[in-house]
Amino acid sequence: MSTIFRIFYVIIKYVLTLPWWLIVIILVVLCVIGSWEDILDKIEKAGKETRKTKERADGRRRISEQINSNPELAVETAERKWKSGIFEAAEYENCLLDIVQKTACTEAMAKLAEFYEIQKDDEKCKQWQKKAADAGDITCLMEYYGFSDFDLISNEYDEILNTLDNVVVNSEAERAGTDYLKGIVNYKKGNYDVAKQLFTPSPGMEIEQEQKYMLFKCLVAEKNIDEAEKLLDELEDKDFEISAADYFSLYDHYDKEKGTTKEDFDKALTFASKYAETQDSDRNVANEIMGNIYYKFAEATQNGSNGFEKDMKQCLEFYTKSAKCGNVNALGYVGLLLWNGGYDDVFAYRNYQTANECFIKAAQKGHKKSKEILSKYGVEGTLVVPMDAEDVTYQFMDGHKLTVSAANMKWLQLDKGIRYQAGIISDEFVTIYQDAFKSFDELYNGIHKLYAEQVAKMLKWCIQLLMFFDIDTYSADRILEKCEDLSLLSRVPKFEHALEKIDNRAEELNMQTAYAQASRRQWSGAGFGTTIRGAISASVKASVAAGAMNIGSGILHGIGDSIVAAINNSEIKEMGKKVFVNPATVKEFDIAVLTACLDVGITVRDIIAKRQKMALHELGGKIKFGNEELTKINEEALDAKIINNLSAKRYEYTYALMMEKLRRLPYDNETLEDLYMLTVQRIRLLDDADPETENPLIVIGQYAGDFDISLNKIKKEVAKQLED
Repeated sequence: MSTIFRIFYVIIKYVLTLPWWLIVIILVVLCVIGSWEDILDKIEKAGKETRKTKERADGRRRISEQINSNPELAVETAERKWKSGIFEAAEYENCLLDIVQKTACTEAMAKLAEFYEIQKDDEKCKQWQKKAADAGDITCLMEYYGFSDFDLISNEYDEILNTLDNVVVNSEAERAGTDYLKGIVNYKKGNYDVAKQLFTPSPGMEIEQEQKYMLFKCLVAEKNIDEAEKLLDELEDKDFEISAADYFSLYDHYDKEKGTTKEDFDKALTFASKYAETQDSDRNVANEIMGNIYYKFAEATQNGSNGFEKDMKQCLEFYTKSAKCGNVNALGYVGLLLWNGGYDDVFAYRNYQTANECFIKAAQKGHKKSKEILSKYGVEGTLVVPMDAEDVTYQFMDGHKLTVSAANMKWLQLDKGIRYQAGIISDEFVTIYQDAFKSFDELYNGIHKLYAEQVAKMLKWCIQLLMFFDIDTYSADRILEKCEDLSLLSRVPKFEHALEKIDNRAEELNMQTAYAQASRRQWSGAGFGTTIRGAISASVKASVAAGAMNIGSGILHGIGDSIVAAINNSEIKEMGKKVFVNPATVKEFDIAVLTACLDVGITVRDIIAKRQKMALHELGGKIKFGNEELTKINEEALDAKIINNLSAKRYEYTYALMMEKLRRLPYDNETLEDLYMLTVQRIRLLDDADPETENPLIVIGQYAGDFDISLNKIKKEVAKQLED
């Protein structure tokens, strides 16, 4: 704004409002002591203060005139002057107090409560909320007593009801709102009959659904569940949000207070499911009640009680669902079922890993039986022997039978236990890897140590496994002597190739190799031997042969130096970063740990199997096709016959030939997949007039479960073919 313009602006807006004599004095003084800008600033400031003083006086005059005739308007004037900055906080407060003193205006009381809330004076805020509530202000009443949409904090029920009686209502909507609050008070008091009358729905009004909801809560509290469910259906149809606590109450009613018929079980499951789906539900509680009701379903279908038919297949499904929810008894039961592989007339596929996991989870929750099983039949929580070893016979199509001896079943259990433990250690490795290594440098300098520590854990566990079978003649070094070469680098070819590329680039850039040589020493056999001995010396009184896990390799020429010099070489640093962030890197190291642990475990398995006289022999059974005994066909001819007869669509003969191959190679995944595929093909061609015939794929599934052979891939392929 220019000086000339400001002069006219100030004169018109401020100077002309001052007395003439004051104008003269100000001009004289200012001309003596300041510039025109200073003069104008001071005149403008003086003018603003004078104008504000005048407006403040005008505001007080207006309020004084309005107090007696229209106190609500006086409150409005005072609030407007305060919010516009004309009144200071203290002046606004005094105006409201004056209005209350002279007129007992409820609006002024409410504004005082609001004012003290803004000023963070809780004591005065509550004091004026109470006065406004007693005078009939519904908003202050709700805030003072702690009303929410469907609840109430205060327990001063009679006082609240008396206060609500003082509320003046001017419309049906206000009357319905006041009755709704009275209804909440009576609901909290337990006066459900009175509350229900007050919650009578008002069609067309905004609070109609809220009234129905509170009426529903009254009916639940009275145990009038049938009527409550009718209202619940109406509310859900309107997408009214029902709380998790409401669904839990209905679940609890059908589960504990009734819980004697199939209908009760069904209702309990319905409301448990709705509880679990509600946003404000507790996940732990949801799992607990879902696990509980599924367990009751399982017991009922197992025993044929509570209106359920006995159905062992469905029983198993319910036990499994209960276990997935964490029910401790179901976890123990399913663990036992999957470990032993059968129950009465229902054969459950053996699933060693899931069984072991169920026992561990149940034991952690205090399940006594699971603890006993893990202690008696396992090593450090990993099962290694079956509870009862006996011959198992599988009845395939066309009357073909294969028998697994008790010795074979023991061997299978031991093998699965070792593989499970190796899997646990490799999973643990990945977790530690992700926490420990944040860069390529850290990975390069620390992976050898972590690898050695994890394999050492497997070695330590295997020695305990030997002791479990009363074999104490094998030390750590003897076990390692029987293992394959456990060197790390040969197990991670992709990583090795990446190191070569980085190393070659480092050499091209003429980097120094002194650090590389020093770095290479830490990847030496001595370093690994020391790491393993340190990891197991406390429990294994033996040393590991030096170099048994040597990662030594001639390719590590300039890699160490390249890491040091990478500060000045972004290209080399970026190469290392790409190797580190690549998901394939951790996967390759994970596989390296797993295979190394399996090498150690399989060596120990063979030692135990030899001592215990258990091994995976050819399976029992004589496979014949007509008068031809297929056991006499040599291996090469057998494979040729399978291919040729399958091409000629001689499916029955091919099936018999595949059975013979499976008998000889019981652990062969490819043979079992081929047998599964052929079985599907034959089922398509069979006349399905006899629905009582058991699906022959079930037997293959049982066999796959016992031998820990996955058929998921072939099942997906078959499913896709069926869709096409």
